[in-house]
Amino acid sequence: MDGSLTPVPEIKMGSYFPESIQPPPAGAVAAYRYPVGSDAYLSYSQALKITAQTVLFKQLNAVLSQSADTAIEIQRNLDLVEGRTTNSAFIFSTASVSFGSSMIPLIVNSGFDLATLISAPTPPAPLATYLTEFFNQLIGDQGAQWVTAQIQASAHYPMNQMQGSPTIDIPISMLPPATPNSDAITAISTSVTQWLDANHEALKGISATLDFNVLLYGTLPGSMLALIKINNVFILVDNVE
Repeated sequence: MDGSLTPVPEIKMGSYFPESIQPPPAGAVAAYRYPVGSDAYLSYSQALKITAQTVLFKQLNAVLSQSADTAIEIQRNLDLVEGRTTNSAFIFSTASVSFGSSMIPLIVNSGFDLATLISAPTPPAPLATYLTEFFNQLIGDQGAQWVTAQIQASAHYPMNQMQGSPTIDIPISMLPPATPNSDAITAISTSVTQWLDANHEALKGISATLDFNVLLYGTLPGSMLALIKINNVFILVDNVE
């Protein structure tokens, strides 16, 4: 198996985060120590008193790793003396414990300003430019082949100029589940832009926004479950040309 595709777990001990030991001991995939201060580390006896342990998998890509089957077992006495192999009679292993079905994550995020994208388009810019850059940064150049996207678009603006004025939300368009490629982005952008062209003057200078609710579904065979949900992806109308 390609090691780059195999996530290596880290164990957080209570409030202590692991620090990787490089290179790891012979026969080990990874090894960690736990800083407790400048040039000081958690001792074995201290670690034994910590009952809260968290298994971490860093930088998992929910688009490329859409589900996971997990199991864990613990072995004792496997490495007692450096450079020496422990007699198998002294190695103790627990039974393997696993979940009954695959785990599928749902990542939820609320509120994202398209003007804060890395290398964001210079406003005012076409709506399609904002959305294209958003999806490029969200799922990468190749990510579109692994997901389908559902996008709901609406307009949000205050009822009047008074501070604390009630706001109005108007549905504009919806893209049914589709591959988030250039064709899909063009379709939703064109629909929203046509509505905006007819209403742009009335929405200028009043902090009106175009809002998008984005839902990404996985494309595993026989299953299409939600992976990523981003509510209120927005851009000020004044920043759209």
